[in-house]
Amino acid sequence: MGKASTPAQFKKDFCKRLAAARLVKGLSQPEFALKLGLLPNTYSKYEKRSLLPHHLIPRAVDILEVTERFLFTGEPFEHRQVQRTLPAAASSEAASAEVSAEQRSQVRGRA
Repeated sequence: MGKASTPAQFKKDFCKRLAAARLVKGLSQPEFALKLGLLPNTYSKYEKRSLLPHHLIPRAVDILEVTERFLFTGEPFEHRQVQRTLPAAASSEAASAEVSAEQRSQVRGRA
């Protein structure tokens, strides 16, 4: 995943990477929202159409065990904790979020 060509493409890619990281971690949107201190429907808009506010990014990367660089650029990273497959319940959610297998492997650091 290289540099986004437009601000709209950057936003779309960021939202997809955020969803992919959450799914790999095995968290539902409501669970992750609560961990961030947000209402579930507030968080939902961040994953679908808006960028996560900058003050929440450090907490999000800690919870999801990813790097800020991954969220912003899609650059893979090494991490020992995130090495599992998506739960079955998350698989249908992944399809609706259009999260590709390639994106999930990047989140796991095996790209």
